[in-house]
Amino acid sequence: MCHTGSINVKFNITPQEVNDLFPTFKQSKNMSDKKGFAVKSSLFSLYQAFVKEAELLGFKHKSDFLEPIDQYPKNSNCIYISTNWGGIGKFFAYSNTGYGTKAFDLNKEFGAAVDYLKSITPAKLPTYNEVAKELFIGKELFYSSSEGSIKKFMCVNTAEMSEPNNATSEAQVEKMLALNMVFNICEYLEKDNNPLINGWVIGCDTQGEIFYSTRVFSISGMPLFSSKENCQKATDILGKETIEKAFKPIR
Repeated sequence: MCHTGSINVKFNITPQEVNDLFPTFKQSKNMSDKKGFAVKSSLFSLYQAFVKEAELLGFKHKSDFLEPIDQYPKNSNCIYISTNWGGIGKFFAYSNTGYGTKAFDLNKEFGAAVDYLKSITPAKLPTYNEVAKELFIGKELFYSSSEGSIKKFMCVNTAEMSEPNNATSEAQVEKMLALNMVFNICEYLEKDNNPLINGWVIGCDTQGEIFYSTRVFSISGMPLFSSKENCQKATDILGKETIEKAFKPIR
């Protein structure tokens, strides 16, 4: 008979198996989740506490966590935690033995188990709005007007902070405008070509030295020209200053 709360519960394991911590725990090198691990305890309250920690970190039940646990599956003796088993994502579920790289006895290692759980959980990334709020609220921001002039103002309104043409500096806006001009010239020069196969790119070092290079690796999103000659034509059309603004590092 099993009970909830802090009362000792008896699973289909002996006290010796609890103390020895998974004599049948299986470690496998051929697993889709190298960080998966298992926990067990003779106290159901520790399972409950650990599950709450897992839920705070975004882990979901793969099946219902039953209460009371009279219905605890007879072939289960632990809870298995996975970060991405079979592409499912973060979950925990009942298990018969557990497959993974680690196992914890919650009676003795609750803190260590929680620490390990946190260590394998990527930190939550901020949304763009959260980033924009930190960058712009209460600070001076820069943006381009419809005619291409650069404006600046003190941002105090959350409705304005996330507009996609906001920038932290005048140089950043200049780069966006100049790069757009390069894209336009590239479109004009390469309308009958396919530079994606064997393209050339324009570059500029920190000293303002302009260079042209074959694309020896994928440069995602950069203007691609079909020849060195067309890179030079783009530079001649736009001028050295615009090319520097587009490609010279600003940080």
